Amino acid sequence: MEGDPFSNLSEKQKQDTLQLMEIANIQKPEEAKHFMEMANFDMNNAMALFFEHGSNGQQQQHQFNDSHQNEQQMFNEQPQQQQMFNADQHLYDGPNEQLLQQLQYHFQQAHEQQIPQLDGINPETLRKYKIFKERKEMEDSGIVGKTFDIIGKGTKSLFNSLIPVGIRGERPGGEEFLQMIKKKIDLEKTYEFQKCQFKEIQEKAHYQSRPVMVFLYQDSCPSKQLQISLLQDKKLKYEMDKSFYCIGILNTSEEAKTIQKHVKSDQWPAFIYFRLNLFEKDEVLDVVTITNQKPDADYYLQKAKEVRNQFYMKKSQDDKVRQVAQQQERQQRMANNPFNNQHMAYSQMMFQQQQPQQNHINQQQEQERQKRLEEERRLKAQQEREYQESIKLQKQKDMEKWEEEKKQQDEEIQKIIQEQLREEEIKKKVQSIPQEPAEDAQGIIKLSLRCPMGERVFRRFLLSDKVQLVYDYVETNKDIEFEHSLRQFDLIQAAPYLNLSDKKDKTLDEVFDGSDYELLNISEK
Repeated sequence: MEGDPFSNLSEKQKQDTLQLMEIANIQKPEEAKHFMEMANFDMNNAMALFFEHGSNGQQQQHQFNDSHQNEQQMFNEQPQQQQMFNADQHLYDGPNEQLLQQLQYHFQQAHEQQIPQLDGINPETLRKYKIFKERKEMEDSGIVGKTFDIIGKGTKSLFNSLIPVGIRGERPGGEEFLQMIKKKIDLEKTYEFQKCQFKEIQEKAHYQSRPVMVFLYQDSCPSKQLQISLLQDKKLKYEMDKSFYCIGILNTSEEAKTIQKHVKSDQWPAFIYFRLNLFEKDEVLDVVTITNQKPDADYYLQKAKEVRNQFYMKKSQDDKVRQVAQQQERQQRMANNPFNNQHMAYSQMMFQQQQPQQNHINQQQEQERQKRLEEERRLKAQQEREYQESIKLQKQKDMEKWEEEKKQQDEEIQKIIQEQLREEEIKKKVQSIPQEPAEDAQGIIKLSLRCPMGERVFRRFLLSDKVQLVYDYVETNKDIEFEHSLRQFDLIQAAPYLNLSDKKDKTLDEVFDGSDYELLNISEK
C-alpha cells in the first residue's frame, strides 16, 4: 500500500495499531489495521482475533486449531443446550459462571491427560500481551476505573468504597490489632498492614493480582513471644510487603468471625493466605499455624514463598479458562452475525493472497526494549546486592554494639572489683595505723597537713614512724576531702621544697632531722 496506511486513523488509533504490531510481531501495517478495525479498535478483542486467525501466518493458525481439537471435542460432547447462550445478553457481562465452571473442569481434565494447550501461539507473543494487560490494568486503576467497577458491582460496594469507614459508622479492619501491637513494637519495623475491611482488601488485592495475608493474632497463647518476633523479622517483612496485601486481626475481634469460618480454633494464631478465585469467591491458599514447635522464621518465610508461587500458578490457570470462555462466546456471537462471517472470510482471503514482505519492525524500538530489559535486570541485581549488603552491615553493627556493651560490662565489673579491693585495703590500713601519741610524749613530731580543699589537719607522729604511715593516715582519713574518689596524692614540703613520694621507706626523723613541727601540703594528682 502506497503512502501512510494510518492516514485515516486518529492518533490514539494509530498508537494502538502500532502497539498491536509490536506485541503480535505483525510485519504488515495493513494486517494490523484490519485486526483493529474488526475489533472496533479494542486491543483485547484484536489480540483474540489474532490468536484465532493470524498468529504467525496460516500455518500457525492450523497449529493453534489442532492444539484445541481435544478441548473442543470435550465441549462438543456436552448437551448442545449447555453450550448455547444469548450473545446479546453477555455482550458486556463476560462469560457466565456456568460456562466458566465447565471450562475450568475441562482444563483440569486436559491437564491430567497431558493434552497440549495453546501450543500454536508464540510464547513471546503471550508474554508481551501479558505485560500489556498488566500495564493497562495499572493505568486503569485510577478513580474513574474504580468507580465504574464499583457501579458494576452494585450500590452497596460503591457506598463502602467511596465513603470512609469512619463516616459510614464502621471501624477500619485491623485497627484494633494495630492499636494493640503498637504498644509492643514499632509499627515501622513490622509489615505494611492495611487499614480496611477484609472484603475491601480482598477486592483491592484481586484487582492488583496479589494474594492476601491475614495475620490472625492470639494474645493469650504459648506462642505469644514468637508472634511478636515474627512480626519484626526483616526477611519476612521484605517478602510480605513485596508479595502480599497484609491485614492484622485479633482473634477476639468482630472481624475475626469472617476469617474463623475458614480456620479451626486449634490452628490459631496463624498466617492465613487468601485469594479470590475465578468466581470471585474467597479461597484459602494455606493456613500456617504459628507454634513454638516451629520457632525458626525461615520456616514461615519458605511457606510464604510457596504460597506466592501457588497463587500465580492458579491465576495463570484462571486466565486460560477465562480466555477460552471469551473465545467460545465471541465465536458464538460471530457465528450468529452474517456480517462478521463475511468480514472474516474476506480477511482470511486477504491473508492467503498476501506474500511475505520485508520486516518492517522498527529496529530502534526493539533495541530500546532490549535496553530497558537489561536495565531492569541490572537494577534488580543491584537492589539484591544492596539488600544483602544492608543485612551484612546490620549484622556487623549488631556485633559491634554487642562487643561494646560487653566491654562496658567488663569494665564496670572490673571497676567494682577494684573498688572492693581498695575498700579492703583501706580497712587493713585503718587497722594498722597506731593511736596518736600524747602531747607530752618523747620523740614526737607534729605535722600540719594542708588539704586539697584548703582546710588544715594536725596530727602527731613518732619520729620513728615511717613516711608511709603518714600516707596511710591521709588516705584513710575521711575528714580530708579530695576532688576525686581515687584519693591519689603526694606530700610536699614547701620550704625547702621536698617531695616525700620517694621517701616512704624512711623514718620521719631521717627526713626531717629530729624536727618537732613541719608543714606539709597534700597535692592531689
